[in-house]
Amino acid sequence: MNWRKFTLIACAGSLCITLSTLAVNVSSSKLVKPELSVTQLPIEQLHNQAQAITVKVISRDVLGSGILLKRQGYFYTVLTNAHVLRSQNPPYRIQTNDNRIWVADVPKTIRFGQNDLALLQFRSTGINYSVASFGSSPTVGD
Repeated sequence: MNWRKFTLIACAGSLCITLSTLAVNVSSSKLVKPELSVTQLPIEQLHNQAQAITVKVISRDVLGSGILLKRQGYFYTVLTNAHVLRSQNPPYRIQTNDNRIWVADVPKTIRFGQNDLALLQFRSTGINYSVASFGSSPTVGD
């Protein structure tokens, strides 16, 4: 896979998240707009934001993708699929959109059960990367 495919996947995922902000009114089966207005981003801006938070997850012979979820100082948390990590043993590496490669560790305290999710953490050396931002949490009935 190449970097453009990863970006396309991230863009499609971001678009799905944006579109999912419309809620279905179960009683009348009509689409209703959420109380908060949804910001409509031009496709190029959405593409740039998705590209900024998408990373490559590299283990010895396997290539996967991930999303930069959180930053604490120079430490970053990446969400990826567990099968990418199960296919090889550490060390894992993260390639950011500026083509820098960082050594990543798996935090031992977080488990996702049978879900195909995993977290990685890496430390950058003075470089700040964009991380994903999330809208409000849905409520019952959304």
